[in-house]
Amino acid sequence: MNTAKTIYGEVQPGDWVIAAGNNDYRYLIGTVTAIDKFGMPEHGTDNLNDDIHVDFTAFEYPPDRIEEIEEHFSGLYGGLRTFDDIPLDDVIMAPKMLIRISHLGQDEIERMGNLRHNCEAFCNCFPGGGESQSDKYGELMKRLDNNLGDYRESLMVFGKEELIDMSGKICSMWDAHIFLGSRDFSDAELDFLIQFQNPLEVVADAWCEYNSHLDNLHDVFYGAFNDRKEELLADYPLMRDSKAPADLGLRRFMDVDLVDFLGKISEQVIIHYPNDFKIDIDIFREAAMKEDFAERRLVWHVCSTGTHSKPEREVFIRDSGAHEYMTDYHQNDPDMFGY
Repeated sequence: MNTAKTIYGEVQPGDWVIAAGNNDYRYLIGTVTAIDKFGMPEHGTDNLNDDIHVDFTAFEYPPDRIEEIEEHFSGLYGGLRTFDDIPLDDVIMAPKMLIRISHLGQDEIERMGNLRHNCEAFCNCFPGGGESQSDKYGELMKRLDNNLGDYRESLMVFGKEELIDMSGKICSMWDAHIFLGSRDFSDAELDFLIQFQNPLEVVADAWCEYNSHLDNLHDVFYGAFNDRKEELLADYPLMRDSKAPADLGLRRFMDVDLVDFLGKISEQVIIHYPNDFKIDIDIFREAAMKEDFAERRLVWHVCSTGTHSKPEREVFIRDSGAHEYMTDYHQNDPDMFGY
């Protein structure tokens, strides 16, 4: 169907919209002329969303408003001095940059279009309607710092030999943090990365994967952004799927479906005895029914030869069966890791 979901409802050709967000066309009013659905043959750009074609000349602006528009665009298009010269009749916009206003009366639409201040006040009433790319950049930088902080915290449970084995991933996380913290992102790159709960890991993993034959992290990022967008969006948790708070601290592990979360890890790690995890599921369900909270605390480990679940208390008691099992097993399979 030829529709696209904007900040405030779905639009279709013929609908009135107002440009929001941080873009050159902010607070202009126009009509939708066509929609190119993302992933369809007629989609003509590399944008990760539907392309909405808008005619911003359809609205009859008053003279004062036209002068404002001409002054704004004269700095963007050298030599274009009049409203008729500015290419506003077929502008491709992302859905998240538009607010549908067809439901408003014609008088209300004209009131907004006549004064830029009225458009701005209306857009600021909607989440994302006034969000700028600088806001997104600040959010991304904060999230990258939190990602690195969480990763550092997670390393505290490993021993010296384990940390040596993990040195490649550790270096990649630090390199990716430095690289992303100093990069001048395009709008498309920023919009892409901000979708992930852990954008630092997305770039670091790509760096690990290609480190054997690529020497420049810029080339890795360029390849991931241009050639593997859909693959990465499918493989990593996205913000829209998260119930976690915006700071994405350690609380992100609340309300996690254990069977789904640990099951995905098992699929990636186990080579032999993949049915081990089915036994774990029964152990999880039995533990969840225990009245004593301590009996519900388990240590779960996974390695190439399967998984095991043991009571947390017993794992840390020397000479207990669980402790001896975990320590002896680790000597034979140093790649195992646990939760």
